[in-house]
Amino acid sequence: MLHERMVKIAAIPWFHYSNIHAQPWQWDNPHDYGSQACQVFKQIAQNVDVVVVQYLHTFEALVLIESLKQGLKDCGKNIPFLTEIDDYIHETPVDFECFDSYKPGNKYRQVVEEQLKSLDGVIVSTPYLKEAYSEFNKHIYIVPNAINFDQWNKFERKQFKNHVRIGWSGGASHNADLRTIEEPIKNYVTENKGVEFHLNYGIPSEFKNQSNIKCHTHWTYMNKYPKHMAKLGFDIGLCPLQPNDFKLAKSNLRRLEYAALKIPFLGQKWGHLEQTTKHGYDGFLYENEAEFLNYLDILVKNKNLREDMGRFNYLTARRDFDLKTVTRYYVEVLQEVVDRGQTTTINMTNRREAWTGQLQEVS
Repeated sequence: MLHERMVKIAAIPWFHYSNIHAQPWQWDNPHDYGSQACQVFKQIAQNVDVVVVQYLHTFEALVLIESLKQGLKDCGKNIPFLTEIDDYIHETPVDFECFDSYKPGNKYRQVVEEQLKSLDGVIVSTPYLKEAYSEFNKHIYIVPNAINFDQWNKFERKQFKNHVRIGWSGGASHNADLRTIEEPIKNYVTENKGVEFHLNYGIPSEFKNQSNIKCHTHWTYMNKYPKHMAKLGFDIGLCPLQPNDFKLAKSNLRRLEYAALKIPFLGQKWGHLEQTTKHGYDGFLYENEAEFLNYLDILVKNKNLREDMGRFNYLTARRDFDLKTVTRYYVEVLQEVVDRGQTTTINMTNRREAWTGQLQEVS
């Protein structure tokens, strides 16, 4: 059985500091980076049952992965390759920094589409993504995002007695989400004494230098993130979303981070967040500004409700999205994939000829 074996994972050196222009997939390079990568990949045939690859961004990387997959098959090693992806690149919003990379006709979009088709299956995080990518691959599995509750349970959320702390944490790619609540949240913290809004990490400029809005911009390592979040001491966690198709594909991970610290949340009624939330129990869902302000006011003024809802948020999230639970399901998925083996065949001669122009373009 797969879970009874030790599966070794090889770290692939994607570049060398002495020559940042030389990539390991450029095996014809005068330097030896190509052979280094090939040595690393040789270990795969001896030590693993399945290979999971995140979605790629270059033609060189795609050719390398496809060559390895087909080469193993030609040598009698029926090791399947999976793509893991958690973004719906075809609906990347125009105001996203990466829009130009994934717009129709762009080479990066083409690489992702070819990868989805040529590998043996796809791992996604939401039902919407499974449907969205079904035209590219018939073997798509939903493995939801998870939280390591054992790690988060080591830290107690800090309590502040002199004010209620509304919080949000996320990267700059979510700035458009924050802007959907810019006016109401600014007005609310201005009009209500003893209420602060705290933003962690990615922060739009329009939220900076504002009264009762505190910005935390010091980045932390992932293994220190739970402790960092606990110290911030959010009483209420916000999950705003820009209601579009790109966000329909996004998971409920922000809600899960709040849940791990027993924080109640207020989120946009949209997509996976809506599908996995019991409104009024582990959080409130809003559809418009009036509902946002109403539910926010209820949470701010009712400490007992915040504590009860925070506990319920923790219990339901731990039941459904704990790392141990999701890992067991992931193992079942991988076992099914291993039993089936490779499902696609790639003619690498034709593939290399097809990519010649693009490879020259990006080299």
